[in-house]
Amino acid sequence: MDESVVDPSKNNHLPKKIEEIAANLKETRPDLFEERMPFWDEDKRTITNAIARSAVFSVTERGNREEYKSYKVPAPSNYEITVIAGKSLTEADRDVYLQVMHYFRGLKPNDTVAINIKDFLTSIRRIDGSESRVWLWNALRAMASTTLDIAIKHADGSTIKFIGSLLTLVSKEKDGTEEIRMSLPLDALRLYNEDTHTVLYMNKRLALKGSGSQLAKSLQIKILSHKEPFPMKLETIMSQCGSKISEVRFFKSKLKKALNLLILNKDIDSYTISKDGLVYIKRHDPTNS
Repeated sequence: MDESVVDPSKNNHLPKKIEEIAANLKETRPDLFEERMPFWDEDKRTITNAIARSAVFSVTERGNREEYKSYKVPAPSNYEITVIAGKSLTEADRDVYLQVMHYFRGLKPNDTVAINIKDFLTSIRRIDGSESRVWLWNALRAMASTTLDIAIKHADGSTIKFIGSLLTLVSKEKDGTEEIRMSLPLDALRLYNEDTHTVLYMNKRLALKGSGSQLAKSLQIKILSHKEPFPMKLETIMSQCGSKISEVRFFKSKLKKALNLLILNKDIDSYTISKDGLVYIKRHDPTNS
């Protein structure tokens, strides 16, 4: 046999040697073995399905935030989500959250990340200025001060549990601050297993603007979180988007406007609403473009 070719039958010591090297690395470089957040491409963003499919971020209008305590968040039946204490979060806040998670791709949740405020605002297509900075800090403080209890129930009977805030602010807001330092709760890893998160293109989300765009963003991310959209009742969509509209018939008109935006944005190709209030959505087929 060519001496340059390894003969496994004559190198039974290799697996043992590899184990020894691994054991040595665990002692000398334990950081290499710590679990990290998933990694994704620069133009993509990632969100856990529990938050994508529920009303943790709602389509409520801008204004004063509601104070929540022991509030049960509308969500599909395989999720149980409660705001233990905190504030209401909006779809605009979700833009911020998606960008925060982007900064932590490939990192350990308890790593501290320093983010330039101007760069942050630019990444979500906000013009840097005093008003935008106040808005950003308000969004971050709301997420940092809101404690969630999330239970994800699997078909095999197992449950993933998370209790904590969506992020931790390390730095404090003050005049002249040009960066924000933050970290994630260590348990955030539980929400980002291979089968529990959705990847989306941020430019597609930020392209949704104008009247109806907040509901369109909520629908967009919910549609993406499933392999194929399935029929849903108007009442269910209204609830899981966090809409505060009092009557379904009023929500229906807003839903149509949002779905039409998704057609223009090439997120979906068509939709129908049946007489009994079931909404059918056909996801966009790129081959038809």
